[in-house]
Amino acid sequence: MQLAMLRCPLYVQARAFARLATVSRSRCTVPVRWATTTAAYDPSSAGEAPKSRVYSAYQLYKGKAAASFKVIRPQWQSLPDGSYTISRAGTLLVEVAPAQQGTGTRPGERRYEWDSKVTFALSASELGEMIASQGRGIQPIFHDPGMNTGAQGQKTKSFRYQLMSQDSQDLYLQVEMNESGKQQQRYGLPVTRGEHEVITRIAKFIIPHLLGIDEVLQQAGEALCGLAGGAAGAFLPSLLVPVHLTENIWR
Repeated sequence: MQLAMLRCPLYVQARAFARLATVSRSRCTVPVRWATTTAAYDPSSAGEAPKSRVYSAYQLYKGKAAASFKVIRPQWQSLPDGSYTISRAGTLLVEVAPAQQGTGTRPGERRYEWDSKVTFALSASELGEMIASQGRGIQPIFHDPGMNTGAQGQKTKSFRYQLMSQDSQDLYLQVEMNESGKQQQRYGLPVTRGEHEVITRIAKFIIPHLLGIDEVLQQAGEALCGLAGGAAGAFLPSLLVPVHLTENIWR
């Protein structure tokens, strides 16, 4: 990313460049809101499993079922020119498992059959629908994992996220899977307004990451760090911007 060339007084130019010069040369930490990590994005590792994995999930445990929300990162592929592009966008994976029959009813006593779980991967656009609904529920979503293949129609899934009733403020999340030759699986659980708020906040935060936008902006930030730590003088004119723009960027 190169900021637009704009004419401004020398003291403004100096102030803008001084902000860049404060970046540590030993380890480039980009002071912008979209830079989510301090490490540079390494395209050579795209698509490979990291040596150390980090797991995190938002989980709901209710009387008849439990739900887990996990982020699936996008997949990247290399291009002939050495650059990278997304081959598959990331998703928010929803897993819903039924409660075991005969287990306790109090917290900590109930067990869930995660081996029988139904999964549903929500795309960025589908998460956008959830956010835009403002807690009023969304139209059912249908997926066919075998779409455009020889397995089309053999397994179908549906995701419902709707108000429990016209008078209720709570929602009901339900997933269903139908597979040829197998018994239908349908699990659901209530979602309170507070839990819905957590889900939508997660969705708002991860959408740019699911689309790889954070990687593009991180790469741009690293380029700015390179200018500040090395041959910045040769490129200084492209960094000359009005003070109010630099304040917004570096705030």
